[in-house]
Formats: sequence, C-alpha cells, structure tokens
Amino acid sequence: MADTTSTDTPGGESTTPTPAEPATGGEQAGATTSDTLGEAGLKALKTEREARRAAERELAALRKQATATTADLDAAKAKLGEYEHRDQVAAWRAQVSKDTGVPADVLRGDTLEDLQAHGEALASLLRARGPVVPDAGKQPEGPAATASQEFVRKLFGSE
Repeated sequence: MADTTSTDTPGGESTTPTPAEPATGGEQAGATTSDTLGEAGLKALKTEREARRAAERELAALRKQATATTADLDAAKAKLGEYEHRDQVAAWRAQVSKDTGVPADVLRGDTLEDLQAHGEALASLLRARGPVVPDAGKQPEGPAATASQEFVRKLFGSE
C-alpha cells in the first residue's frame, strides 16, 4: 500500500494522493498506473478527481456564504436589540412621566433608575416654584369697572 500525505495547493484546497496516485512522480509511475488501471480506470479516476475538486470549490463557496450569512445574522440581532432597548426606554419614560407628572419628552436616561432620578429631580423643581405673580398685593381684587359702572357708583354715591 502507498504512503499518502496531505498537501495544500495555492487555491487553499487540500489534496490527498490516492493509492492509485503515487507520491513520487515520473514516467515510470504513470506507466504503472496506466498498466494497473487501464484506460477506463484512468478515465474514471480523472472524473472522480474533477468531481472532488468541484465539490471542494463548492464547499469553499458555501463556507464563505455561511460566514457572510452569520455576519448578517449577528448584525440583525444587534439591530433588534437596539430596537427592543429603545422601546423599553420609551415604556419606562411613559411610566416615570405618569408617576412624577413630568412630561416624558424632557426625561433623560437609558435605565429605569436614571429616568426615575431625573424625573424626581425635575418634579421637585417644578413643585417648589409654582406660579409667580409679580406685585400680587398691588393687583385689583376684581375686574376693572366699566365706564357705565363708574357712572352708576358716582350717581348713587357708593364707593
């Protein structure tokens, strides 16, 4: 039985000599193979080798395609994760807005704890100030009297 070893070709394909393909070349080895196999055997061997090479090329193409598909899948998973996180943050904002009374669009943060802390800080600022009326003591208590109302007051002497 012939000693078989694996060799790499420039295309990255691995070839393993078969027992009918001797490891040492030369015309004498070719004659021995030809004598042993005959014309039909050599044709079958050549066909088998071509089929193997085609299968190896197809395998390499499929591996490349699998690598690309895996990369696309990883990118899609990352994008899905981003969308899920965005939706979760929006739900948290709505909840914190409902709890604190602060509008959701002014809340900042990416975690529930951050949003709650920001919402509480803003709520305390909004509650502490309240509406400010400048010179509240100098304002009239009721609406200003019209000209006809002033005439009636002067006519009857009520002030």
